Amino acid sequence: MRRCIRRENKKLFLLVTALLVYDFARRGFDFSQLPENPAWYYAWVVLALVSLMIDLLSRFGKTFANIS
Repeated sequence: MRRCIRRENKKLFLLVTALLVYDFARRGFDFSQLPENPAWYYAWVVLALVSLMIDLLSRFGKTFANIS
């Protein structure tokens, strides 16, 4: 499980980022046209924080040590 998290972390973050950038581009890069319920954008912020935490743990912690 730890190997899967470590290996797929950046891929998931980049996929969700690409989808949100596509949605934002489709709206003409206009902040006034964002949806009334921006739950997906809030979910992206949470995913970004979790991705940062996993990246920091893999660099400085022993959580993902000895995993190839």
